[in-house]
Amino acid sequence: MEVQVNPTFSEDDRLKINRSHHEKQMWTRFGMVVLGLWLLASPETFGYVHEPSRWSDWIAGGLLIFFGLFSMSYRYRWWIWGGCAVGIWLQFAPLGFWAKEPVIYVNDTLIGVLAIGFCVLVPFRPREFDLGPEIPPGWSYNPSSWLQRIPVVFFAVISWFIARYLASYQLHYIHEVLGSGAEKVITSMISKNFPVSDAGMGALAYSLEALMGAKGGPRRWHTMPWIVLTFGVLVVPLGLISIVLVMLQPLVVGAW
Repeated sequence: MEVQVNPTFSEDDRLKINRSHHEKQMWTRFGMVVLGLWLLASPETFGYVHEPSRWSDWIAGGLLIFFGLFSMSYRYRWWIWGGCAVGIWLQFAPLGFWAKEPVIYVNDTLIGVLAIGFCVLVPFRPREFDLGPEIPPGWSYNPSSWLQRIPVVFFAVISWFIARYLASYQLHYIHEVLGSGAEKVITSMISKNFPVSDAGMGALAYSLEALMGAKGGPRRWHTMPWIVLTFGVLVVPLGLISIVLVMLQPLVVGAW
């Protein structure tokens, strides 16, 4: 969907507005570099013993610094999206490597969320270009309004914390989990058939859902339709999968 731009803006005006906006968001690039430095120091600071996780943090830290520095240039400003990919990897790495130490999981998931946040949450379009009606044609309300999105974001954040807690049990960081039903479910054959912690993958999905839900303003349905599409892809299939899994629990596992 093509975004309307004020016809009174000349090409020079648009360039000036975009450059000024880029300079105002420069702090996100510095933030990315700081996160990279944190990751570079993490293996020695926290005494990682797990060798794959050490190398993962070193490489991810170097990439965050690289993308942060290069995206400071207006010409290469979109390179900051490389930090988003690194953030997703950081959330997956402890699961894929079955990291042995809980500090690795906590550190990587938090830094991963922050890296994605610097890329996703900060608006990439100047306010001058966010034109048009707030309510889509043919709708009686705006599905992108904060009133519609805040409950989704709130429950996604709560679900992220719960899923991380359950993933900690599957990764053997904690030895007990609240509720015998929850323990039966996350130790069932359904869960064990996954090559990685299914609760951990759920935490990754919930974090992306929360970040995508918080991205953009009320007009994002036409100023950033790709965000709305991505958000829908995350919410709808995840909701259907969750319903199916919940229905299977009493039938296959015999517990909720």
